[in-house]
Amino acid sequence: MNHRRLLDLLNIELAAIKAREVFPNEELYYIKLSDNEFILRAITPSEYISIKEISNTTYDEEDLILQTCIVYPSNYNVLQGDAGLPKILADQILKFSLLHKDSKQDIHDRFKYYTYKVENDIEAQIPLIIKIAFPEYTFEQIDSWAMDLQLKNLAKAMAVLEAKVSIANGVHPVAGFDLDSSNDIIPTWKDKEKEMEEQGYDSVFALYKEYKTIPELIDKPFIIGRKWNEVNYAIKKR
Repeated sequence: MNHRRLLDLLNIELAAIKAREVFPNEELYYIKLSDNEFILRAITPSEYISIKEISNTTYDEEDLILQTCIVYPSNYNVLQGDAGLPKILADQILKFSLLHKDSKQDIHDRFKYYTYKVENDIEAQIPLIIKIAFPEYTFEQIDSWAMDLQLKNLAKAMAVLEAKVSIANGVHPVAGFDLDSSNDIIPTWKDKEKEMEEQGYDSVFALYKEYKTIPELIDKPFIIGRKWNEVNYAIKKR
C-alpha cells in the first residue's frame, strides 16, 4: 500500500469519526465509484420534500441531494466530478434512504423486519417499556445507556406500569391494601372494642396484643419449687 492510499484511508477514517459526532443517530454509508470514495448519510423525508419544492430541474435536485448528504469529501464539487456521477450518487442516496421510486418493496420488507424484531427481541422491547413508563427520556437517550442501566430502569418501569394498572383497577399498588376497601383503614381502639363486643368478648381485651410487652414464658424458668405449676397456670389463665 502506497503512502497516498494510506493517507486517503486515514482521511476517510477521520471523516467517519467526525461524521459520527455530527450525526450520532444516523446511518452512514461508504461508497466507492471508480477512484472516488464517499461517506454519505441518508436524506430525511422532510429534506427531500424541501429539495423537490425548490428544484427546477432533475440536475438541481441531484445537486442539492449531494450537497445535503455527502459527508466526505466535504469539499466535493458536483460540477468538477465525473460525468454521470451525481445521478448515480443521488440514486444510491434515495435508495438507502427508502425514498426512491422503486423503494416500496424495500419499505415493506424493512417494516416487516423491524416489527418482527420488536415483537420477538427483548433488547428491542426494553426501550419501548422504559419510554412508556418514563416519557421524559428520548429513545436516543435510552439507547445510549449501558445494558445494566437499561435493565435497572426496565425493572423500575415494570413496577411503575404495574402500579398504574393496579390503581386503575382500584387496587392499592402496595401489597395487602385495596384503594376501595374500608378494611385498609387502620382501625382505632374504639373500632376494636366494638368488634370485640359484637363477637361476645370482653372489650377490655381489645388492645391486649398491642400493649402486651411481656414475652412468652420461658421453657426453663428460674422460679422453682412446688408452687410453680400453680403460678404458671394462673399466669396463663390471666
